[in-house]
Amino acid sequence: MRQRNRIHYKAKNTNNCIHWQKFRELRNEVIDLVRQSKEQYKQKLTKEITDKNIPPGKWWRIVKSISKLSKSREPTPFLKSEGQIFLHPVNKAELFNSHFSNISKIDIDAELPNNVPDPPFKMEEIIITEEEVLDQLKNLNCNKPSGPDGVSPRILKEIKSGETLRIIPSHCAEQFHIIKVSYHLLLNSGMS
Repeated sequence: MRQRNRIHYKAKNTNNCIHWQKFRELRNEVIDLVRQSKEQYKQKLTKEITDKNIPPGKWWRIVKSISKLSKSREPTPFLKSEGQIFLHPVNKAELFNSHFSNISKIDIDAELPNNVPDPPFKMEEIIITEEEVLDQLKNLNCNKPSGPDGVSPRILKEIKSGETLRIIPSHCAEQFHIIKVSYHLLLNSGMS
């Protein structure tokens, strides 16, 4: 890169076509090397994320680096309610709390009906095969945001085999102390 920059400086100053040609060659070479490095980096991360023996902490660091999940450094904007402006996070939280608690007031004294008819159909157990999951992963749009589980669609798209599909729920279970993680959450995150 330094050599490319030196040749570029020289070409600009001399305006010599030989120097410009040399600069173009070096520029294209640098671009190719950067692309190769990025691809190798992605392959390395994919290999690490599919490793069964990776500790959960390292697994989540890799996931966050791939999905670009990070805490926002920007302060939240002010809120205005009934002519007052709220700047402090505690005041904002109280405002939201009062707003949503007023919306969801439930009539506790209402009586429940005694004779509720059975539903017209009974939902059977949903069976999802590994092939169906892999088909959905092939059609996954990587530009969509992460689902409620926080797993990036890009990570899911990189997964090619069913064996690696079993790794994600086990890491989620270890991280959040969940006893049973369903493939249903995995399918719904980021798809549609």
